[in-house]
Amino acid sequence: MARFWRRRRKGAQFADFVVDFEEWPDGSFRASVDSEVGRGRGPFVIPIAAEEVALFGSEVGICSVPGSDRAGRSSWRREVCEHGRSLGERLYHSLFSGEIGLAWERLLANPEVRIRIVLRGRLEDGVAPVFELPWEYLHDGESFLALDRRFSIVRQLRFPITERRRPPSWPLQVLLAAACPSAQPPLDTASELDALNEAWASRDDVASHVLDAASPDSLISSLAGVHLLHFVGHGDFHPLSGEGQLILHDGRGGETRLSGDRLANELYEQRDLYGVVLNACWTARSKGENPYGGVATALLRAGIPAVLAMQFAICDREAILFSTRLHEGIAAGKPPEEAVVDARRKLRAEDPDSLAWGIPVLFLLAKAPQLVAPRRPLDDLDPRRWFARWRARRAA
Repeated sequence: MARFWRRRRKGAQFADFVVDFEEWPDGSFRASVDSEVGRGRGPFVIPIAAEEVALFGSEVGICSVPGSDRAGRSSWRREVCEHGRSLGERLYHSLFSGEIGLAWERLLANPEVRIRIVLRGRLEDGVAPVFELPWEYLHDGESFLALDRRFSIVRQLRFPITERRRPPSWPLQVLLAAACPSAQPPLDTASELDALNEAWASRDDVASHVLDAASPDSLISSLAGVHLLHFVGHGDFHPLSGEGQLILHDGRGGETRLSGDRLANELYEQRDLYGVVLNACWTARSKGENPYGGVATALLRAGIPAVLAMQFAICDREAILFSTRLHEGIAAGKPPEEAVVDARRKLRAEDPDSLAWGIPVLFLLAKAPQLVAPRRPLDDLDPRRWFARWRARRAA
């Protein structure tokens, strides 16, 4: 069964371009690359100040909000897009230089190979500032890499953790959880949950379950035996403490906050959970002084192999579009990286002047399994089961 989970689609070829970051004693950063075309290393200079990243994040969030004045804001929106391009080019040239740039050019020389850019490091070793950069906006001077089907961008955190996942059982269990307390801005959670249920409806080997008005206790108790969790709701991040939170119902008509650290502690012994999608603002953020205080990084530290989260605020409409296309891709058997690229391209096609497609961040643990809906189990190929179904059809 496990091989059905990990198997890539026939014909797809992926070459990993793995970039490891480390901090040196003098406080500078070094990057080293390992790829099938060679290795390289060199200094990495962060080309963007933290203040500019924060400003850019707020611009992207505001720019994605629809409204009647959209036409009047078109000029400003184009300026935001140009800012994103400039930021992405600076990141690109800072990373792909020297020996690393030469290895990158050698890999690009083969147009048949799809390239997975893996940005890897240990946050506790001082490289958290590198992972706070908006890598999803890498731009080579002609286009954004994250929108090109040839590329995928993932962030991979390294932990000294042994593999603790159970082989996924059949049927695959998907939990769709939502929370939008009355004190928070309203979200169309019903439309998103309906769209996600429809995305999985074509799979008879997947069982999707809905948890509405989720509270901390109901969310945690519902995760037993779940392989994929999708949460839609509000998130929060405190820049001073570096703590990320999910905003849930308290069961009494109010709201409560569930920290990423508490959720990770509750999920530490959950050996069935392979992936988490956090369709909530700021859930991908973390802070150097508290690198595992963010929701996504806390879940990864707890051993969850794959987490997709949002690095900035994202409006409801675009969050629904992204998550729907993402689940459609996963349900079709696509690798998670490919499904993410398709979802980004869907957002870009819907609104070319928005940069919301770069808000989602895909995190993976080292040697994480493929987060792909399994194909039909081997039991379905048992001749006795096939004959029983044939007789049932004949009798009908």
